[in-house]
Amino acid sequence: MTIRIQPGMQKPPVAGADIPATERTPEGAATDPVSAVAADLAAGNITASQAVDRLIAHTMNSEMVAQAPASLRAEVEEALRAAIETDPYLRSLQAGLD
Repeated sequence: MTIRIQPGMQKPPVAGADIPATERTPEGAATDPVSAVAADLAAGNITASQAVDRLIAHTMNSEMVAQAPASLRAEVEEALRAAIETDPYLRSLQAGLD
C-alpha cells in the first residue's frame, strides 16, 4: 500500500514541536501524547497492548490522517496493525514493552 498526499492536502505542522521533550506539566504529567503513554506504561497503569492501541489511536486522530477519506483511514490503521503483528523488528519492540 502506498499513501500519497493528494492535491490540496498538506502536511500539518507538528503540534508542540517547539516545546522541549523534557518539559512537564505542573502535575508532572507528560506534555505530549507519546510521553503520556510511555509514562502510563512505566507506571503499570496500562499494558503493552493498550499502549500500542493508544499510539495507533493517536496516529489515527492526527490532523493529516483525520483529513483522509474513511476508506483510506481504515487502510492506514490496518497497515499499522499488520506491520506491528508481522514485522520482526516491531514485534521485538512490542515484546520489550512487557
